[in-house]
Amino acid sequence: MRRLLAKSRSSTYPGSSRYQARTEVSLGNPKAKRGIIQKAMDCPNMMQYELAAWAKSTYKLKKTPPQSTVSDNIKNADVIMSDEYGDGNRYRPLRVTSLPLERTLIEWIQKVESQGVCLSRELIKMNARDIQRECCDARVKRGDEIDRKAYAVDQLLAM
Repeated sequence: MRRLLAKSRSSTYPGSSRYQARTEVSLGNPKAKRGIIQKAMDCPNMMQYELAAWAKSTYKLKKTPPQSTVSDNIKNADVIMSDEYGDGNRYRPLRVTSLPLERTLIEWIQKVESQGVCLSRELIKMNARDIQRECCDARVKRGDEIDRKAYAVDQLLAM
């Protein structure tokens, strides 16, 4: 009896013959989302399950996306099709917290790189913090440890 239980338990672990890993069916890529929206606009009589099958074959997905995912993409078409959503190369678009900070940082990076200087991530972060202190309009993300420390220092200096 113990062997039967041990055998049945072991079949649910990774590496066993009956274990199946989760497969990705989400349409995280903006290009795929925009493709579904465009196909829905081009073929308004196409059903959502047909759009899902089309997306599976076109974007070589492991599984057909659920109808609810297709529905959500069509419902949020105005946001997904906007330029702010991303250029299609990122799975999750970056959220800009401060437009002046972003512009100033991009200008600085381009100026320094044109001089032939190789920038590290840490150097860019340090300059971004300096620009943030000058602009004072960027919001601090709660989950980012470095930004929280910089925010705490800014609060102490403001007192």
